[in-house]
Amino acid sequence: MTLTSYAAALSNLAYDTLRDPHARHAVLQDRRPVTSSAEDKRKIDRLAQAADMLCRASGLFDHVAQHVLPTWEARIADSTDVKGGAFRMGKGKAKMPGEFSRDVQRALAMLALADANAVGIEKLLSPFLANAAFQSTTLPLPRGHPSPGLLAKLHIEVAALYSSARNLLKTMKNSKGSALEGLNIDDDIEPGLMEYLRKEWGLAEVRSRKWLAVEAGEHPSGEKVGQAIAMLKDAQSRLDELRKHGDIGASTMKKMKGLKIGMGSAGKEEKSERKGRIAQEMADIDSFLKTYTHMNNTVSFQPIPSMATVQALMPGGRPVFSSKPFTPPPPAFGPGSNSYIPSTRKGPINSAAGKDSPPIQVQTEISGTYAGAGNYF
Repeated sequence: MTLTSYAAALSNLAYDTLRDPHARHAVLQDRRPVTSSAEDKRKIDRLAQAADMLCRASGLFDHVAQHVLPTWEARIADSTDVKGGAFRMGKGKAKMPGEFSRDVQRALAMLALADANAVGIEKLLSPFLANAAFQSTTLPLPRGHPSPGLLAKLHIEVAALYSSARNLLKTMKNSKGSALEGLNIDDDIEPGLMEYLRKEWGLAEVRSRKWLAVEAGEHPSGEKVGQAIAMLKDAQSRLDELRKHGDIGASTMKKMKGLKIGMGSAGKEEKSERKGRIAQEMADIDSFLKTYTHMNNTVSFQPIPSMATVQALMPGGRPVFSSKPFTPPPPAFGPGSNSYIPSTRKGPINSAAGKDSPPIQVQTEISGTYAGAGNYF
């Protein structure tokens, strides 16, 4: 639980770094689309720090799932006291936290990595969207803007991570064969976490289709305008479906009962930011769809493919970041530490040797080099 709490603390610190209430207050007071270079640098630095902390948190969750929990489960399975009741702490009404499940730890690792990649995309676009809440994307894209095809692949990877994490949590109740099958693991996943994964997955899907549409619509030959319109209509329908279930970007509060990741009050500013995200996507999609529809009706005259055809054109994802593997530090003292020297025994250990057997002598080597080393009273 120590490593899990450490990973949760890194996640919370990353989210707090992204909030920056002072900077957001300045944006709300001044709606100019251009910010100073110093503000831009501070924002990029915050995004980089948050992404790094989320990658480290993902590596910690993954380490717990792959190394810590399997070792702990093996010790319980090999214990002679399992049936006798020494490990029956999960029996009855009391339940062990869900973090004792490998699937939960894997899902949290994917969630942190997906958030890190989403932050990485925002960092990539930050020079071109100085004020994302009040400035929509315009066509043609400015010079130096990241490739629409690249942005689409990055969002597809984010969507895949959110979807995989959500599926792991959904199937946790049906998982069998664990060494902890006799224990009572709490499989009641916090609804807020499932809702967050669902909505962030949906938003990443919408954004991937938006950028695929821009890539097709800006093709020099103009032969893919129909494909761009189909992509935008698909994105528009998905966004409308998400709007029916509430605001995009639900708070990351209450992710796990045992961890209480991100607990606190969201506040009016955070709610305004969430509404700004869905308004931004709606503004972009409506603008692009109007532009490409007019182009197709007056110049290109391309057929609009079906949704099934559009789905078949989806490429594979591409990550921005990967999780940073966690390596446990060496112990400061005791077994495993650099200065630890195990005791050595001399003489027979067998008690049948009788009274004539020499006594057992314990010899400990002293490796100290300080003054008076070994001269003890």
